[in-house]
Amino acid sequence: MLHDTLGDTLGDTLESRILALIRKDPAVLQQELSEELAVSIPTVKRTMKRMTEKHIIERKGGRRYGRWEIPSP
Repeated sequence: MLHDTLGDTLGDTLESRILALIRKDPAVLQQELSEELAVSIPTVKRTMKRMTEKHIIERKGGRRYGRWEIPSP
């Protein structure tokens, strides 16, 4: 598979911005992330799914009252 360098760079930047917002508010909603970062909800969902698969973030609790956690290495 051919990697898109620009896409990878933007993805990494988006990941770091999402992490910063999760650190500020672990209960942040994907809708709020979308608005704060000026990207679409599908982009936020796709990025967070990738981050979850890479064990960068974890979801604790349910969809409504849950929170995001950043596991320690």
